[in-house]
Amino acid sequence: MLKAGTLAMRHGEDPERLVILRSGEVRLSLPSQGDSVFLGTAGPGKVLGLRCLISGERPDIDALCVCDCSVAIISKACFMELVKSHPEIYFAIAKILSSDLELAEHHLKTTSRAYARRARKNSC
Repeated sequence: MLKAGTLAMRHGEDPERLVILRSGEVRLSLPSQGDSVFLGTAGPGKVLGLRCLISGERPDIDALCVCDCSVAIISKACFMELVKSHPEIYFAIAKILSSDLELAEHHLKTTSRAYARRARKNSC
């Protein structure tokens, strides 16, 4: 159980585990110049840290529990052993990563359209 106000995932932290949200909600944000950009929220079923665990990259985002959250935590070693012994899991991983990419693309489109509208409005 992670208490409200706890970071389930912290930007820049070594990817040593997967966090699977079983209940509750996390606020996803991108730290930027002393502030943070709100990306959205995630609820039960969301897998945090998958891309980082696979790639070895450090996460760019924070995931803050907005309420008490029940989570399942899988260490990197256990996850890698599971994937080696059950390669069919790669399809589920691809589906999760594809969904995350789709969400990121949607956010970029929305943000860039809003920026373009503001730029047009300010240029007149």
